[in-house]
Amino acid sequence: MIPQPVAKTVALQLANGQRLNLSAATDKIVLADARLQNAGKALSYTLKEEENNTALTAMNSLQVPIGKDYRITLSDGTVVGMNAATTLQFPFKFSGSTREICIQGEAYLEVAKDARRPFVVHTQHGTVQVLGTAFNINDYDPAAMKLSLVNGAVCFKTKDKDVALKPGQQVVYDDQQHIRLQAFDEQEVLSWRQGKYYFYDASLQEILEVLPRWYGVQVMIDRPGLGEERFTGMMDRNKPLEAFLQALATTMKINYYVHKDILHLQ
Repeated sequence: MIPQPVAKTVALQLANGQRLNLSAATDKIVLADARLQNAGKALSYTLKEEENNTALTAMNSLQVPIGKDYRITLSDGTVVGMNAATTLQFPFKFSGSTREICIQGEAYLEVAKDARRPFVVHTQHGTVQVLGTAFNINDYDPAAMKLSLVNGAVCFKTKDKDVALKPGQQVVYDDQQHIRLQAFDEQEVLSWRQGKYYFYDASLQEILEVLPRWYGVQVMIDRPGLGEERFTGMMDRNKPLEAFLQALATTMKINYYVHKDILHLQ
C-alpha cells in the first residue's frame, strides 16, 4: 500500500506571533487590525484603517504544506496562487513607495497595476520588480530559480545583473550566477494551478522532486542509473498516487514497492 502523508494545515503566522489554522472550517476571523475571509482554499481580508498602525505593515507568513495549494488576495488587489510547500511573507497593508513580499516555493501572481508603487518579489536568488503583470515563479530549488512571464513586463535583479523579460519568456538563474533566457510552455509551467503536472522528456530524478511536495511520500531509487531514464506524461494530484505510479511503471518498465513507509523504484 502506498503510504499516505500526514495531514498538515495551511497556516498563517501573524507578525505578533499568533498562529491561525486556515484549514479549519472557520470562514470569518476577526483580528485586532483586520477581518479575514477564509473561503475554502482562498484568503482575502479587509482592514480596520488606523493612522500610523505599524501592525498592519509588519510581515506575516502564510505557509502552504505538502499536498495542498492556496490563494490569497493582498490589500492592493494582487492575487497570489501558492503551490504546495510554499511560504509567502506579506504585510496586511503596503507602505512607502513600493509593494514588497517574499516567496519561497512556487507561486503564480496576478499583480494589480499601480504605476506609483512597483511590486517587488524577493526570493532566495534575487528580486523581481513589476508594475502590473502575471507571472509564475518557481524558487523551490536552492540551486536554481525559474521566472516565467505570462503577460506584462518584469525585471529580474541580482546583485550585479538585471534581466528584462517579455511575455512568453522564462529566465533560469542558477547558483553559479548563470542566467538563461528562453521560451516556455504555459501548459507545462502553469498546469499545477489545476492540480496537474506535465512532464516532457523529464528524468525520473526530476519527477521524484515533485512527488514528495505533492503527495508527502519519501522516495528512493534502488537501481543505479534509473534516475536518468526519461518520461513523458502527466501527474494528476486529484487522483491517487497509485494511478501515476502505474503509468510510470508501464511506460518506463520499472517496478515499485513500499518498505517502512518509503516508496522504492527499481
